[in-house]
Amino acid sequence: MGVRYLSYLAVLGLIAAAKPAAAQNCGPLPDCEELGFTDNVNDCAEEDRLNCPFDDTSVLCRKKGVRCEIGSILYNDLNCYDTAPDGLTAVGVVFDAVNKLAVAPSNGKSLPWGLTKESVPGLMDAGSSANSSTVYDIDGRANTEAIVKYYGPGTNYAAGYCNAMVGGLKAGAWFMPSWRQITMIEYYWDKLNNGLQAAGLPRLSSGRDYIIPSTQYDADSTYRITMPTGGYWSTYKTDRHSFFCATSYGDSNRWKQIGEPYDSKECEVGDILYSNLKCYDKPWSALEAIGVVFDTENRLAVSKELELYYYWGSLADNIPNLEACESESLATTTCATDGKANTKAIVDYFGNDGRYAAKQCNDYAVGDTKKGDWFLPSIKELATLNEVVDVVETSLDSVGEGVFFINNLVSSTVAKYGGTEGRVYVLYDGYRGYEISTYSYNSGSLEHRCVINY
Repeated sequence: MGVRYLSYLAVLGLIAAAKPAAAQNCGPLPDCEELGFTDNVNDCAEEDRLNCPFDDTSVLCRKKGVRCEIGSILYNDLNCYDTAPDGLTAVGVVFDAVNKLAVAPSNGKSLPWGLTKESVPGLMDAGSSANSSTVYDIDGRANTEAIVKYYGPGTNYAAGYCNAMVGGLKAGAWFMPSWRQITMIEYYWDKLNNGLQAAGLPRLSSGRDYIIPSTQYDADSTYRITMPTGGYWSTYKTDRHSFFCATSYGDSNRWKQIGEPYDSKECEVGDILYSNLKCYDKPWSALEAIGVVFDTENRLAVSKELELYYYWGSLADNIPNLEACESESLATTTCATDGKANTKAIVDYFGNDGRYAAKQCNDYAVGDTKKGDWFLPSIKELATLNEVVDVVETSLDSVGEGVFFINNLVSSTVAKYGGTEGRVYVLYDGYRGYEISTYSYNSGSLEHRCVINY
């Protein structure tokens, strides 16, 4: 084991010592394996390996984990080890090797499931059937997100506590497990506690205890599950009980839990914007491309999705708090230039009914973005986009989104045409290049792309 984990300096020292010997004896260069390069390039990440100077396929892994099994200790680099490298912290014990889930040691807390006896939107009512909950309610992370969204951030209730817990990782890495997930913890109870004790960590609980899951029984209640026997009863959501916090160590979750594998860069025009609202020289698979940067001064990016056949609004309405503009030079206009403010005014006026562009942008959510982050751009913002549209279009092609637009891209800016409202500005795609058109009927079906501040 010691040979496999020689320090880089020691290995390089062996190489330095071997080269003169080879030259003096006129024999072959030393074998990579003799020098300690006994790992494969797929055994560890690029930043954790040293390549053999004679064979790029042979490497030395600085940190080499083992396959995580039920009862394995999970460390804060989201790997399991026979002998953990110095500097790592144990964060939990694996209870589901298929779905790559681990549970934290006992937190010693007793908190309510929620702050009120009310039904949380997005959660099923599992009711009195254990089979129903076990089969269908499987995603504790989704449950936790729904509960935190309903009650807001806080550590005075169980799901909020797990969501805020750092526990050697990052806030947001932990969640409150579902009933289905707790049944797996109960099934492997002794094995999990033995693993924790061997690592010098607290047990999951000190003895007979009631544990609440993130599962909702009904509007008033959740469950209390007896550990380790698995018996259960309903209990009010406002009653205080013990609970577990769990995390996933799957590859798609690593960046949210332990940080980014590559440094982000300052975004430039034409750069892909990813789901964490950052740009990278070297993209990586855990992130989703969500748009393309077109204005670095105002930090704006346009969505990768082209939306078709949405209405703008009602033909004759004068919308409060939305300035109507009359300008011959749209590229330099100072009228209604803030698309986000325009979008809010439009949505506040027309409400949640109807298929209209401003509402679609306001509701749009992709990656880590949420409702209210995206907006329908002003004509000034579209004019800025028009100046770099060729660069943007090339980047959109690279993420598979094809043509930038087909005919008219509508803005959130209302136009006065002949002194009368009832029209909006659009960016017009001519046969050669791009032109600015001064009007289009408010009730017309047009195309649009949403914009976001990064």
